[in-house]
Amino acid sequence: MDDPVAEIPRIIRTLCTASPAIQRSTIDTYFTPTASFTHPFCRTGSFAGSIWLIMMIYRWYKILSPHIDICVDSVAFDKENLLLYVSMHQNFKLWVVPFYNAPVKLVTVLQLTTDPFPHASDPLETVEKAVSLEQEDSEVKGSGRNRKVTFSPQDPARKKDTKREKSADSAILKQAGGEQYFIQSQNDLYQTSEWIKFLIPWGLGVFLVVTWQVGATIACVIGTKLFDLFTWLPRKLHRGHYQGLDNDTEVLGAERY
Repeated sequence: MDDPVAEIPRIIRTLCTASPAIQRSTIDTYFTPTASFTHPFCRTGSFAGSIWLIMMIYRWYKILSPHIDICVDSVAFDKENLLLYVSMHQNFKLWVVPFYNAPVKLVTVLQLTTDPFPHASDPLETVEKAVSLEQEDSEVKGSGRNRKVTFSPQDPARKKDTKREKSADSAILKQAGGEQYFIQSQNDLYQTSEWIKFLIPWGLGVFLVVTWQVGATIACVIGTKLFDLFTWLPRKLHRGHYQGLDNDTEVLGAERY
């Protein structure tokens, strides 16, 4: 993305409404290979190839609701921290529940990066490298050579080559259209009264959640007043005790004179 604020509404609409091929291509274009996805119902984590899980999530999302109405209400970009805040509302229609629409609001927080190939900190990346290196070693052995050739994941030459390739790719991207932004993580934030609509339809879930929230508010008021009463009574009794002592002292003093 050259301009995240201007481009993200179109990207979101494409992810939610486009065909599977375009949807997959969009994720592959704008997400990093180690991107993560967090939702009240699912979580991917970040590791080498985690973008594939995001593709599967969006694909299933489209299968559950073939027709989705979605609108971006506002976008805010914290450029210093590379955080993109997107407020939106959507109309989710589950085909398995006829005649039901779930109008929900949410805020999506996107962590952006200017590095299209960030390093994955997950140990799975090291495992994949080890498997790849073992395959290379087996191929060398099977070629009839007596000399055993192995490469370590920490081999400096291989590290330099990888860094050089990534730097070259980044340079090409910058020359093509200035600084490019990619999505490193997506975090969808729903109020409880919103995501419950996916589980309990026809307003029943919302009614239960709102009832619980109103009850919790009343409990907060009652708890606060009881606490104030329990802390006020000892102070009142303590103050009355000393006032009684002062009155007795004054009476005794008057009798003496």
